[in-house]
Amino acid sequence: MSRRPIPFPAVALLIVAMTDLLLTVLLLGAGFDEGNPLFRALLHRGPAWFVGGKALLVAVPILILEALRSKAPKTVLRAYWLCLVLYVGLLGAHLASLAGVRF
Repeated sequence: MSRRPIPFPAVALLIVAMTDLLLTVLLLGAGFDEGNPLFRALLHRGPAWFVGGKALLVAVPILILEALRSKAPKTVLRAYWLCLVLYVGLLGAHLASLAGVRF
């Protein structure tokens, strides 16, 4: 069984997700509220639920894509890039709105 290296956009997606979690925790500590109703509900259940939910949000799609990668490597790579671009865009929009930028 050969080991395939993890594609760059998958690693970048994990880094962006960890950054999002860290920023969220810092902002929650500074008195901000969680804007996503699902994650707000998880946060009210406790920090482990919140972190677990954030982790699953990224881990499940990556596990699915990794399971499919040997069958459709180009499609999976495109899906990773799409997820990464959407996540970075969403994170950027949230940070911009915190800075007072209106869209």
